[in-house]
Amino acid sequence: MKITSFVFSILGLLGLTYIINDYGVSKLHQDILLIGFFNLVLLSFTFIPTLICYSLSWELVTEGFSLTLFKGKFCRMKRTLFFIKSMTISIAWNNLTPFFKVAGEPVKAVLLSSYIPVRLSIKSTILYNIIHIIGTILSFVILSILIPVVFNIPSLYKVIFLSASIICILSLLPFFFFPLETTRKWGNAVIKKFPSSKKIKKIILKILFSISQLTYFYKKNALRIFLAIFLEVIARFIEGITFYFTFKLLGNHISIFTAAILDVGRTLIDTIFFFIPYQIGGRESGVKFLMQNILLIDSKGYLFAVLAYRLVEIFWVIVGYIFWVARSLK
Repeated sequence: MKITSFVFSILGLLGLTYIINDYGVSKLHQDILLIGFFNLVLLSFTFIPTLICYSLSWELVTEGFSLTLFKGKFCRMKRTLFFIKSMTISIAWNNLTPFFKVAGEPVKAVLLSSYIPVRLSIKSTILYNIIHIIGTILSFVILSILIPVVFNIPSLYKVIFLSASIICILSLLPFFFFPLETTRKWGNAVIKKFPSSKKIKKIILKILFSISQLTYFYKKNALRIFLAIFLEVIARFIEGITFYFTFKLLGNHISIFTAAILDVGRTLIDTIFFFIPYQIGGRESGVKFLMQNILLIDSKGYLFAVLAYRLVEIFWVIVGYIFWVARSLK
């Protein structure tokens, strides 16, 4: 695993080096001087709406978290602030996981276990991960439908995007339309085909357990599930305001709608290039391709916009660790 990580890291850095040279080191330096350090700090705060949406979504699918656990007035607000701080810590840990970004998931369960039973904290983490995945896939569906409709792209790209939307919709069917009993039968059938593979069995059992948790929770709290998914989808699109303000500061004005589409596209690119640590090189190339070939807009400043986005991520990693250290010192 270390060798694989090293190889992909080198490939990613080589790609990024090529892109920087192609963009121009002097031009990149001019962009930094143009935007200014103070503006970079302000850009970091554009992530707050997205952070709040993620936190509220997680709070909605968490059971057993009584308001009586907090003392004094504004108990409900204190509970929400707990989820916001915990989400910030989780995101900090995730951004230090170069491939699948999963380090933050056990952290969620640990943080929750201070207030609710371990069983419920694990269940909450599993449920939120499923909701997060569903929200992300739905945002890809919306992206794949909007781009061919709104933007004048070649027919080949239209076919690709519409096909992608169909694939994404089909991938959601097991979560909403397949009865738990059917899912179990399929799982047992697959397990029988791999009698000697313990790893495959464990993966299948984990998937079945995750779906069962969503199924049981959905039967009792359908409204909360749909609201949580809605918040996840909204979070993906409003995160585009970081790109909007960055390009505005660089003198390349794009609409908020285009920025939102661009950011969801960036998420899709990050997902495709998950095997590259921190998506170095892949994200930069993908954003440029989206702007020039799909959105058909001027890509001026694209590299610095992506680098500024990375700086925003680093800022929130620092904030997350400050929260973690503060919690550890209590």
